[in-house]
Amino acid sequence: MKRVLLILVSLLTVNFCVAQELRCNVQVNYDQVQGSKETYQEMQRSISEFMNTNRFTDMVFGNDERIECSMMIILREQSGNSDYKGEIHVSAKRPVYNSSYTTNIFAFRDTYFNFSWQEGDQMLFYENSIESNLTAILAFYAYVIIGYDLDSVALYGGSEYFQKAENIVNMAQSSSDSGWQAFKNDDNRYALISNILDEALRPIRQSFYQYHRLGLDVMAESSQKGRVPIVESVRVLQECKKRRPANTMTRLFLDIKESEILNVMTQALPDEKKDVYNILVDLNPTQSSRYSAIIN
Repeated sequence: MKRVLLILVSLLTVNFCVAQELRCNVQVNYDQVQGSKETYQEMQRSISEFMNTNRFTDMVFGNDERIECSMMIILREQSGNSDYKGEIHVSAKRPVYNSSYTTNIFAFRDTYFNFSWQEGDQMLFYENSIESNLTAILAFYAYVIIGYDLDSVALYGGSEYFQKAENIVNMAQSSSDSGWQAFKNDDNRYALISNILDEALRPIRQSFYQYHRLGLDVMAESSQKGRVPIVESVRVLQECKKRRPANTMTRLFLDIKESEILNVMTQALPDEKKDVYNILVDLNPTQSSRYSAIIN
């Protein structure tokens, strides 16, 4: 009987390990606030446990398929024993097929990060209710990360999870916590998910898929074949900027892909180099000297 129980426990443990979607590295910087080192280590452990043990989808991920991501939390203010303000930097990456290279798929700096937490708090996650502002923010970014990962391997593959992130924003609209309100700022969580799901910017999501699945993922097989969708993705960014000049999606795409695009274009044909250079300068004129490396 004991052996049977051990086998059952082992099977359940293995299933648990391969079912979760994220492998999230969480760091909490508390240099600017008062409090014991042990308290902030416990905060970091609790947040890491929330991100790495909760299931956010019904899909089964193998241990080597979990999405690599990170959260850097910088605490700037503390009031009482449990109220904090600061910012959170969220990023994610995925491997490129047939290579040892990993590529960034998401990076966002959220400066509207305020929450309550104290040692011993249970950090609970329910899809259709908000238990705390902290867990709402963490779940929001979990869905966004999963959405971007799936968008990079299937056309609009992340739609369901972007919509789940939007649902959290909708539930938080009545909250007094910052970062959720409509039209307050171009860089809050409301603006982020609104841009992702904006029909006028939908071509950026299509180009995101083309860039990764039809571009980077085939570079090992044929650099020229893989480069074409990457060049086309840059053109799509330019078109969408004309439709929505201040859109967040174009900026985020450039933030994570700029250096990669420059590296890819070093082996491009002269006409391709010239086209991409002109488009990048149009998108971000302040970096024109940096982009000149493409044509020089």
